[in-house]
Amino acid sequence: MFRKVNKIKRMIASFSSFLRAFALGQLWRKFLYGKNYIRVVNYHDTPAVDKTNLEKQFKFLRDHYEPVAEKDLEQFLKSGKWTKSRPGLVLSFDDGLYSNYQYAAPLLDKYGLTGWFFVPTGLISSEKSSSVELAKKGTVQFNLPDPDVPLFMSWKDLNHLKEKHVIGSHTVNHIRLGHNLDDTQLKYEILSSKKVLEEKLACEISSFCWVGGEESSYSRRGAQFIKEAGYQFSFMTNSQVVRFKKTDPLKIQRTNIESHWSLSLLKFQLSGLMDVKYFFKRKRVNQVTNV
Repeated sequence: MFRKVNKIKRMIASFSSFLRAFALGQLWRKFLYGKNYIRVVNYHDTPAVDKTNLEKQFKFLRDHYEPVAEKDLEQFLKSGKWTKSRPGLVLSFDDGLYSNYQYAAPLLDKYGLTGWFFVPTGLISSEKSSSVELAKKGTVQFNLPDPDVPLFMSWKDLNHLKEKHVIGSHTVNHIRLGHNLDDTQLKYEILSSKKVLEEKLACEISSFCWVGGEESSYSRRGAQFIKEAGYQFSFMTNSQVVRFKKTDPLKIQRTNIESHWSLSLLKFQLSGLMDVKYFFKRKRVNQVTNV
């Protein structure tokens, strides 16, 4: 996993913390929207070395947001109804890594948070000997795994998680759905992953998450097949809060966070400054994925 943080970004995060950018951003959003909005964040690997830091992050998120399940998101987007005392939080984890199950999930339960786990079905239950190669082939970011611990979750792990948390599709092979894929490949990655998850977990899979955040990882045909597959929600990674009548359920934006980041960097990511940074990219991606 790539654990280095850009030095300039660290400096900006420290300066924004000094200026209380997160608190000011929260006040500004409260003035604009009250508490009626949802912030969506995403993690990747959550290894043992980051457990203490991850717990600090979860404590902070618990203290500032309310957990959101699929039914909460559905109700909010359909009716605007939000009865909780603070803004909502969709806390998502990409790639089906075992570290999410081993370390993040127990902390989620400890702090009463809801996790959304987006998994590539082709990597679940991979043999240890081949899982690292599969991860590299699918460009999954990860720490060097403990040789005695699997890299990816098993179907048993996912069946356990689904009792309290949300499971969603993240394609079959963790592949970007750009213009380089033909319709057959797109259908396989988008539709087959949903079918396999529903068969293995015996529950409806309503949420999909695009792989990658680059503009080239999105395509109109990909968006069309996501819609045709019957997903209720589709997640991207271009940083913007979810609002009633303003957010397309198939274009929900997330803000990236990693488990080794400092609280000052986490606050910077959630301050709203990243929403501004991604404004033009978000517009371009939304245009590309209009169906």
